[in-house]
Parts: sequence; C-alpha cells; structure tokens
Amino acid sequence: MNISRIRVVWLSVAGLVAIGSMVPRVGGAGKAGARVAIEISGKDFGASEADIQKVLASAAEQLLCHIPKRKLQPILIRHVQPAPITYYKKGPNGEYVVGLATKERFWCQYTYQFAHEMCHILSNYDRRGEPGANFWFEEALCETASLFVLSQMKDAWETNPPYPHFKSFAPNFKEYLNDMLAKQDRRLPPDMTMPMWLRANAAVLSKERVATERSRMVAAYLLPLFLDEPRGWETLNWYNVDEKDREVDLRTFLGNWRRRVPERDKAFVGRIIWLCVGAEREATTQAVGR
Repeated sequence: MNISRIRVVWLSVAGLVAIGSMVPRVGGAGKAGARVAIEISGKDFGASEADIQKVLASAAEQLLCHIPKRKLQPILIRHVQPAPITYYKKGPNGEYVVGLATKERFWCQYTYQFAHEMCHILSNYDRRGEPGANFWFEEALCETASLFVLSQMKDAWETNPPYPHFKSFAPNFKEYLNDMLAKQDRRLPPDMTMPMWLRANAAVLSKERVATERSRMVAAYLLPLFLDEPRGWETLNWYNVDEKDREVDLRTFLGNWRRRVPERDKAFVGRIIWLCVGAEREATTQAVGR
C-alpha cells in the first residue's frame, strides 16, 4: 500500500462526521434490542435503568443488524471503575457480564463503551484463551466497532429514537465521533504507511492487553472499510476460534482468519490484510532491506 493511498484513507476518516450527508446510513433503525436481552444490574449509574437499557439496545442493534444469524446469551450490565470490561466469568444462567465505567445520562459514553465490549463478545473472546501476541488487533477491532456504532446512532435516533424526546439528542453522537477522529494521535506519522508503522511497533503491540493510543489509531483506518461494507462485521463469527493463532505473526493471524470466513467475505478480510501488512512482496522486500 503506498503512502498516497494511506492519506486518502485518513482523509475519508477525518471527514466522515464533518460532512454529515456523506456518512453512509448502514445501521438498523428497526426494532432495537430485539436480537439480545440486556439487563441493567444495580443503581450505581445514577440514571434510569430503563433509559440505559434502551440506549444500549439501540447501540447493539447497529452491529447485530449486520450479523443476522448470530444468537447471543443475555448481557448483564454492571457499573465499574476505572475502565469498561467484559468478564470471562459468566452470570448465573450463562449471561455475559459487562462492566461500564460511565454514569448519569452520558449516552455517547454508554454507546462508545458498550459497542467496544459488544465487539469482544461477538469476537468470541470466551473461546480464545489467554490474550496472545495479536490481542491488540482485537482491541483495534473493538475500537472500530465503537466508532462505527457512533457513526450510525445519529440517523438511528432521528428515525427511531428509544423515546420520542431522545430524538433531539441524535446530533451529539456525530459531534462525539468527530471530536475523537480529529485527534492527532488518530493519524499515522508523516510519510509512513500502515504496514511500515505496524512492523516498527510490532514488539510493543504484542505485549498490549488493553486498548491504547496505538490500537485506537489503527481503528481510525479500519473504520472506512466497515462503513463501506458493514456486512464485514459478520466475519467476527470466525474470529478467535483457534488458540493456535495466539502467537503467530500478524500476517499469518489475519490470513488464518481469512481462510475461515465464507467465500463471500474473503475479499473483505483481504482488504484488512492489505491495509495492515500490505502485499507479500512489499513486506519481504523491506524485511531484507532492498
């Protein structure tokens, strides 16, 4: 992938929210929450449990509408500090347990945090075992999910808000997303392609076990791929299903994922591979210093 192509990708990311009419409307505005049961546990959020449930159900729908055959156990939501988390230990009836570190009526924060944790669930986090050298990429995917859901919530709430009076809140999702994408740390260093940057940062990325500025930066470049082809979220069904993938190099890891997905989705994962590691010849040539 050449530098000019990377810059085009970044410009498309930076302009997504500022040019509101150009953001593709790909989310679902149907019956929000119909695909997964969400239960709010405890009074620690400082907001109506019914309101929180409605907001999270709406956020979940923006992903689940693109994975129509995926069936999930209910999700129990707890208030935690200092950071959101999806627990390995399930609830008493096999429910997923998710902790969110927000409060009151900060609906953009609820959306941002919950979409990230939903992506861990959809990525089969409970099948991968202990995080390995490529865990950072799961964090990047989950950050991408947060950005993607935020990009869809404005239209979703303008057409089908959880309550009629929530419609006026819709523009806030656009502003929240725009503020994040405008940050300098969401951009590659000048004159570096993504494959170059990932090779230079491979050692530190392999040790990361939480989302960092590095995985968040990668997410900004993954976002246009999912906006262009939101069906790509369905490829998460084949993610984290082989523990042998934990310690292989990134190219092998992504290639194994591509081999597992259905034929119709191989081109999509191929575009992720191209973005992250480039062509085989490019990587080999640079590795030997030619």
